[in-house]
Formats: sequence, structure tokens, C-alpha cells
Amino acid sequence: MPLYDYVCKSCKKKFEELRRFSDTKPVTCPKCGSTDCEKKPATFITTDNLGLSKTPRGKAPWEYT
Repeated sequence: MPLYDYVCKSCKKKFEELRRFSDTKPVTCPKCGSTDCEKKPATFITTDNLGLSKTPRGKAPWEYT
């Protein structure tokens, strides 16, 4: 299931929610209960910008310092 970023238009709370593509019910704000929520654009990260492709073989990127 994809994780989406939302912001509540009523209380301005930012939150994430796991949603199936088939979900049709409206998203509900966890703070105020409003269903007037806006999906925010997704943020993507690439490993090339972080230099993670240069990590030594056999080590996870977060273990390399």
C-alpha cells in the first residue's frame, strides 16, 4: 500500500496515511476529524544524489561513514 502525505484544510495538521488504490472513503484528519484534507505531492529521493551507490559492497548505506 502506498503512503501518502496529507494536510488538513481545517486545522492545518500534516499527516501520512497508508491507502490502497481501491480505497474510496475520504481521508480523515487524525487531529480534528475533518474530511477536508488535501493530498500533497510525493517527495522522491535518488541514491545518486546522496552518493549511496559508492558504498562498499556488503554494507548498508547507513552503516557506511
